[in-house]
Amino acid sequence: MKKKTFLIYLASSLLAAALAGCSNQEKELQKEEDSQKPSENETDAEGEEISGNGNTADVDITPEPQELPDVTPGAVESDGKVIGLSLPEENAQWTQTAQVIRDTLESAGYRVEINYAGGEIQRQQMQTEAMALNKYKAILVVPINVQALGSELAKAEEAGIPVVSCDGLLMFSDAVDYYVGFDNVKVGTLQGENIRDALKLDENNGTKYIEFFAGDPDDCVAQLTYEAVMKILQPYLGNGTLAYRDDTRQSYMERGTMNADGSAAAARLEEIYDIYNKENTQPDAVWCYNDSIAAAAIQTFEGKGASSLPVLTGFGLDEEAANYIREGKQSMSVKKDYQALAARAAEVLLAAAEGREIPADDTETYNNGSRIVPAYIVDVQTVTKENID
Repeated sequence: MKKKTFLIYLASSLLAAALAGCSNQEKELQKEEDSQKPSENETDAEGEEISGNGNTADVDITPEPQELPDVTPGAVESDGKVIGLSLPEENAQWTQTAQVIRDTLESAGYRVEINYAGGEIQRQQMQTEAMALNKYKAILVVPINVQALGSELAKAEEAGIPVVSCDGLLMFSDAVDYYVGFDNVKVGTLQGENIRDALKLDENNGTKYIEFFAGDPDDCVAQLTYEAVMKILQPYLGNGTLAYRDDTRQSYMERGTMNADGSAAAARLEEIYDIYNKENTQPDAVWCYNDSIAAAAIQTFEGKGASSLPVLTGFGLDEEAANYIREGKQSMSVKKDYQALAARAAEVLLAAAEGREIPADDTETYNNGSRIVPAYIVDVQTVTKENID
């Protein structure tokens, strides 16, 4: 019987005995009460322990406050044989890259933990922090956002873990020890040369018009591409052979595209079309940092009913871009060889894990805002309708 029910029953019984004035009934009631009192440590029907103390008025049934356990994970010492990867997405491109790295490192006696961030910055932050806390031998990160891992990288630096930034250069951190990426300077050079040749700028047949859509404003590697393009085209802009109508944007930051994503460029592409449409014309070329922006340009201009498309560049050579090049809608792209990138990354990771120095390809160009990061560069190549597979 529960405590509350028992007390109600006791009060009712005592009141009945007093009214009756019968001492024999009181004795009988007392016997009945004694027979129903639970013994010490007896439990009720619901499994709750009931005190054997008959003085129920002194029973405190307020539950004791409980302390929650500390579930914050602490640092876990690895055995010095684990190398961690954090990659943006679990797709064919990155799973193949991860497999090449894994095969190389496992053949050297290391275990490889592969993490995919699913395109989520917060998840990549958690993955990077966990690898630092677990004191892995080395860490490789292909950043979703190059500025988002500052505090997590600091933990890796405190633990003495070498960090390899791959494809994108992690910014504003002394913790970045190596950069492995594509030759973005050559990318810009190839794109600029393609525009120069497609527009026949050296023949000086009147003024041609171009607009510029750069990569992410915060991406210093993408900025190198822009600078390389401008190095090729600036002489023509200077002598009037080449011009632009969107004169409100004249710097890399102003011409940048958030996350280098075509959807982020779409609104400005419509503005560009409308600026030229007022003059009953259209740009002769649009420099697009990558294939995503080029695809957005094709869709925007076709959606507006353009009679023809401007010269469009790209970078990455994804499947959609390859089809656009075959159809003559995109002038060119610059191919990224992710197998070569993976092989180079594995080489650098292995040297970092073993404490070996390997000569960098560039020790001057790749400044992440905190330091110049030794760079290991993978070559790229132009793909046009003439040489596409």
